[in-house]
Amino acid sequence: MLSDQNCKAIIDLLLKGLSINDVADHLSIVEERPNTYKFIKRLVIFMGKHAKRLNGYYDSLVRDRINLLEVDEIYQGRSSMFLGIVHKYSTYLFGLEQSSGKDIETLACKLRPYFESCPNLELIITDGLRAYGKAIKNTMCDVLHLKCHVHAYRDIMKALDPILRRANRAYRALKKEREKLEKYKKRLSHAKRSVNYHRKRLESKILDRNVYYKEEGITKYSKKTQWSVRRIYFKDILNRIRANIRDYNKRFDKWLKMVTKSRIKILKLEDKYNLTKIDALQSARLVSEYKHLLDCDFKDFPAKFSNLMAKLKRSSYSIASRLEKILRTHPEYFTDKSCEIQKMVPPNRANTNTVESVFGKFRLFFNHLRNIKPTKYTTALFELLRLKHNLSGPYTGPNKKISPIIRLNVKTRYKNFIECLFSQNLVLVS
Repeated sequence: MLSDQNCKAIIDLLLKGLSINDVADHLSIVEERPNTYKFIKRLVIFMGKHAKRLNGYYDSLVRDRINLLEVDEIYQGRSSMFLGIVHKYSTYLFGLEQSSGKDIETLACKLRPYFESCPNLELIITDGLRAYGKAIKNTMCDVLHLKCHVHAYRDIMKALDPILRRANRAYRALKKEREKLEKYKKRLSHAKRSVNYHRKRLESKILDRNVYYKEEGITKYSKKTQWSVRRIYFKDILNRIRANIRDYNKRFDKWLKMVTKSRIKILKLEDKYNLTKIDALQSARLVSEYKHLLDCDFKDFPAKFSNLMAKLKRSSYSIASRLEKILRTHPEYFTDKSCEIQKMVPPNRANTNTVESVFGKFRLFFNHLRNIKPTKYTTALFELLRLKHNLSGPYTGPNKKISPIIRLNVKTRYKNFIECLFSQNLVLVS
């Protein structure tokens, strides 16, 4: 039988990202306790039931103070999706569920108990998943739904990215062709200099040969005159120079054609690049206006919205139709454009950063749940994780050592979640 200290260590290590096998191996090596896998699993299920009672108690104390929730999902593999429900300003983890899908019926079934238990709930913030809107409407028709502005901006940036890449490709092609043209020009210049050099050599050698012929009395093209070594030298050197001139003339013609073709191609590429650059710049300008619309004050929203919509309808740039469709079909992105909602959630907080930070905090924990199925063990594990998070403050920052439940003005007499969990004399039957 393991001691209380061993049981506390098991729960703490599991919630810090170790798997059951890792903890069992640790106990086997350090504590010399082999074959503890089944015991650890039964311990988690047993303590999870107690954690569920504690979580229910704390939930009953804070649910009247919750008016704003964030909902987001984290994916671990193809079939593993976990839903997190977090109070925005306290980071209180109100719910953690494993979901088999992201359709409307499944999400509504998972979220309904949490939403209905909060009598003062006014606003729910989610990411851009479309099923959330209908699921929330089916669950709580009188609660406002706001989609995350970060996801809204990120989604439109994904649409802008191919436009920017197209302009970048056009620029790289133009730059590459300009580099080729410079190389062709250098080779053309080299061929031209070589032709001129060999022509001057040819003229000089012809003069030297004519002087020699005059001194020896040799008639040009004479077939009867004896071929001396000097005469043979002049014949060979002149033939080589003429061959070089012919060769460099061919090269000159070749590079001249290449330069001409490259210049024509550059003109076409410049036209293409200018069109794609203008499209990219103007599309980016429209996206920037969309970003300002998301972040604007509720007083400026009607004018900015109508101005941007008018621009998009008459715009011929690539991103315009996508932006116009978003403005027309996604009113949930602009739910915050009212005095009451912006008092609750200023534009810079209209996002799901809180629930994503909670998921990030327990990233190692979720990494071990890629292939796990919904069982009593997973339910118990999530209840323990909720208790740990809600009774544990961060290590750094303005809320250092201040737990989420204390931020909601609910005091506890326990230093940490382990002390709370093991405060009663619970007995696990072997």
